[in-house]
Amino acid sequence: MTGHVFYSNCAWCGTRHDRATNATDGEECAPVDGDATVCFACGEWLIFEHGYLRRPTAAEFIEIGSDDDCRRARAAWVFMTRTSEQFTDSAK
Repeated sequence: MTGHVFYSNCAWCGTRHDRATNATDGEECAPVDGDATVCFACGEWLIFEHGYLRRPTAAEFIEIGSDDDCRRARAAWVFMTRTSEQFTDSAK
């Protein structure tokens, strides 16, 4: 997975993002305005808009919460975060 290169900061935690990868259908494509993504640092939802990332509106949060792909993406982030924490804790 190479991903689409772009530069923006998370609207929640400020983490710098520089690429996006389509994780749902395996096709390499650039995100379009209105696409949702998860911040890899804080796990919050973001929306692509004009090349930047913004916080979702209330209506978008409802849509994200009812979308199976979004729920799976968030669950994957939680799993990766917990796995990473367990690995880090065991290395101490």
